[in-house]
Amino acid sequence: MIQKNIVENWLQNKAAAHLQKIQNSLLTPDKNVRSRLEIYQEILQQGGVFADNKPEKLALQQAELVIKNDDYLEVTNRIYQEVFNVQWVKQELEKLVKEEDSTFSSVLLVLGTVIILSLLSLLPQRTPDKEPSPSIPEICTKRDFNISLEKNIQQLQDLQQQQGDQFYYKCGTQLNELRLIQQAIGLAVDNFVADVPGREGAFEILCKIPPSSDNFKEAQFWAKRWYNDRAWKSDIDRALQDNLDCQKLIE
Repeated sequence: MIQKNIVENWLQNKAAAHLQKIQNSLLTPDKNVRSRLEIYQEILQQGGVFADNKPEKLALQQAELVIKNDDYLEVTNRIYQEVFNVQWVKQELEKLVKEEDSTFSSVLLVLGTVIILSLLSLLPQRTPDKEPSPSIPEICTKRDFNISLEKNIQQLQDLQQQQGDQFYYKCGTQLNELRLIQQAIGLAVDNFVADVPGREGAFEILCKIPPSSDNFKEAQFWAKRWYNDRAWKSDIDRALQDNLDCQKLIE
């Protein structure tokens, strides 16, 4: 009944005004509309993202579409999650891409080929023999929560391919830890959380991330979330008997 009367026909029911207000807030045509949708898409796909003072995340909270729970943002309720679902977000992002492409094409026509070529000629040329910069890229020291976990991993993989033997140790550590988080989330989706016969569960994999890491707080978020679920609590308790060091994940 909820699926039929609220989710599918929400524009015709009593909740229309409230849901329309949320939709209007989410699609407000400002400079942050695309990143706002992408962050909400990540929340839907991963179950939550780290809460900070980014304008896009604050806007999602002000729209009451998401709430802050233990330093992470989650969708407020199941009805919002069903109405403004992954497919809906995908469609809205595709519309934005088409609009941006159209706008960009118009700008190119106005500027003209001569101006574009002149601007390109002013760009600094890359020197093949130039020594690599000693500074470590920011993506190696701090995860960007404005993009998805998968995009963070892809950026580090691209950097690794570009730098080859010059790939910083810190970058390699960051890449490995983000892959561990990605692997753990994937196992949890398949209900392989802990104490799985013959293999490591999601909880045990997160235990490989040291407390000193910047990624440990996110590992704790997922571990606590699973531990507070009755379906997995006993499995995690059994896993802790074999590895007491993992206790730090749920403290």
